[in-house]
Amino acid sequence: EGGIVYSLGSGGGSRPAISAGALAAMYNAGEYNSEMSEKCLEYVGKQYKPNNGSFVNTGHDFYGHFYASQAFYQAGDEHFDEYFPAARDMFLKSQKKEDGAWDGDGIGPIYGTAVACITLQLPYKFLPIYQR
Repeated sequence: EGGIVYSLGSGGGSRPAISAGALAAMYNAGEYNSEMSEKCLEYVGKQYKPNNGSFVNTGHDFYGHFYASQAFYQAGDEHFDEYFPAARDMFLKSQKKEDGAWDGDGIGPIYGTAVACITLQLPYKFLPIYQR
């Protein structure tokens, strides 16, 4: 299947946000073409595929999109260009008008704003770690 479970003993199936985090970690470790990373990319691609410009709520959306955006960016333009416009629009729609912050899955404005800003800057390559 390609997805990652939270723990073997916890029951339940693969989780999109954890799978996105695992895929980003695999890429950061240089595992771009392993069988596991390719299957995980396929799984994450299905879970974070925009549908009419929006996403299915997978739970832990900011966490998941934080890692999915990095993984798609590292996977190349084909993946990132399909994903990013809808992700950008999702973040911009959820920005609070009164102060410009994001709540970030209800965790709070510092976390939410940091995740949103890091994700939104990816195509501009402001952070050296995300330069290709």
